[in-house]
Amino acid sequence: MPVYFLSTGLRTNWTVGGAAVFAAAGLLLTAAVAGKLLGVGLAGRILGWQRGEGWLIGWLLQTKALIMIIFVNILLDKQIITGASFTALLLMALGSTMLTIPIAAPPWHARQRVQVDSP
Repeated sequence: MPVYFLSTGLRTNWTVGGAAVFAAAGLLLTAAVAGKLLGVGLAGRILGWQRGEGWLIGWLLQTKALIMIIFVNILLDKQIITGASFTALLLMALGSTMLTIPIAAPPWHARQRVQVDSP
């Protein structure tokens, strides 16, 4: 698996598109995070989950963006997307995954402490 991600990094052309690629990655990241949080938040309300569970699960779902790297590689191989699109989507997937732990860990640990302290 590490070799696969290394080869993906080597295929990335960081000079393609310049600032536009980073702007597109930022917009894609915002849409991806918001979509997951809103979708799971709505499902949590409908299903009667405890307050904050939907938000936490929505953030944990951000890690699925690593699977997207596989799909983006396939799209690039089939020449369905450009090198600039590949780089923007790759940055979005990495950013989404890297945001997960710093944001999801504190509420997760707080929930664990509450469960341990409860009778």
